[in-house]
Amino acid sequence: MNGVKLGNQLVQLRQGEAAAWRFLAGFWSGMILYIAPSDNLKGHAEAIARGGELITLVWALLMNVGIASRPSSAEGSSATADGV
Repeated sequence: MNGVKLGNQLVQLRQGEAAAWRFLAGFWSGMILYIAPSDNLKGHAEAIARGGELITLVWALLMNVGIASRPSSAEGSSATADGV
């Protein structure tokens, strides 16, 4: 999803501020879960040595449960459960 589409969806959201925050929370949690799986072990090891960063910590959690790669586009992945 590009920023323009996200912005337009937020502008068109009529349910109020709480709905906008739920929408953004869903978008960003989906984005982080999409970005975190990575084969860059060296980069993650360096980040952990510096104290870690959010994406590396999420990567470690995902690796621990067996999620080592991003879903393929053939699987119909989306940034959030809402299909955003």
